[in-house]
This record gives sequence, structure tokens and C-alpha cells, in this order.
Amino acid sequence: RNAPVIERWAGLRPKAIDRDPMIGRHPVHPRLIALTGGFKVSFGLAHRLAEAAICIAGDTDCEFSLPESFAISSHIAVASCQT
Repeated sequence: RNAPVIERWAGLRPKAIDRDPMIGRHPVHPRLIALTGGFKVSFGLAHRLAEAAICIAGDTDCEFSLPESFAISSHIAVASCQT
């Protein structure tokens, strides 16, 4: 409580356009796997999102499925509608 403040930092939380995390292969650069935009839910979902990214990178099926709204294609569709 009485410790001196050594440094102040304002961390930025990534937020995707549609508020859900964004995960998937980049449409133009398929070797690039996007995993971002978790904002407030990142800590609770990080282990599942990381596992899903590994499955995507390895072209294997995961034992679970993520909501369609998490797909990078869903975020691109939302962004296209807003322009």
C-alpha cells in the first residue's frame, strides 16, 4: 500500500470491430493466423483460443467449436457492412 509508484502504464486491450475475439487464417496471407480482439474476455478464453489457433495452424479438428462470430471472415463481413 505504501510502496512508491515506479512506473505508470496504460495497457491497451485489443478490441475487434464486432467485440468478439477474432481468430482464423488471414484471407490474403493464409500462413498468417490471426488471434486478437479479445478485449475483456481474453483472460477467460485464452486457453481455448490458443488451442483453436494451434488446430488452425496444423489443419486439424479441435475437440470443441468456437462461435461463428469469432471467425475472421465474420469480422471482415461486419467491417464491409460499416463502410
